[in-house]
Amino acid sequence: MPRHLPHAAFAAAYLVSTALGGSSQFATADARPVPSTAAAPEATSARQSIDLAQDAPGARAPTAFVTVEATALTVAPSATTPSVTTPSVTAPPAPAPAPPLLPRPPRGLPDPPPAVALAIARAFPPDQQTAALGVSYCESHWEISDRTSGPWRTNVGPFQVNAVHRGRAASLGYSWAQVRLDPLANAVVAAALWHDQGWAPWSCRSSAHL
Repeated sequence: MPRHLPHAAFAAAYLVSTALGGSSQFATADARPVPSTAAAPEATSARQSIDLAQDAPGARAPTAFVTVEATALTVAPSATTPSVTTPSVTAPPAPAPAPPLLPRPPRGLPDPPPAVALAIARAFPPDQQTAALGVSYCESHWEISDRTSGPWRTNVGPFQVNAVHRGRAASLGYSWAQVRLDPLANAVVAAALWHDQGWAPWSCRSSAHL
């Protein structure tokens, strides 16, 4: 009986502890120390605060902060070639063509009017210009207007071109009024007739000092 007393005392102590809400773990003479797994009060309190904040309505997820390391960029100045403005050079206008040399009339004839001489110089080849001056002088004395009466009223201009050559004048781009009043038009039509028939169409050729 006496040897069972310690067990009875232990049981009584357990009952008292349980009734008082105490720990059920008692240290005995041969009991080993049990390591405590409870977290530190500070850590437990912090963890509970975080859990409560996350569970709160409308709570946002913790913001993640990212540290970005800025790197300084060094930009080397570019070598810019200075622009050179080249002054514009305007070419001088081409000189006007020199007027043709005026032909000399046959011996014994006066100097022709400049308009007639220039028209012959432009219409006839150089080796025929003196003869053209002689024929035109014999035909009209270098008159520019047409004859309005007599049997020669249909012959016009310095070369007295006959009206039968109206079509030829039109083919050269001249009206009959131009053949009558423009020495150049009259000489161009006369030169076309000469090119086709020589001096044969002019009856005055025999006395034109050719």
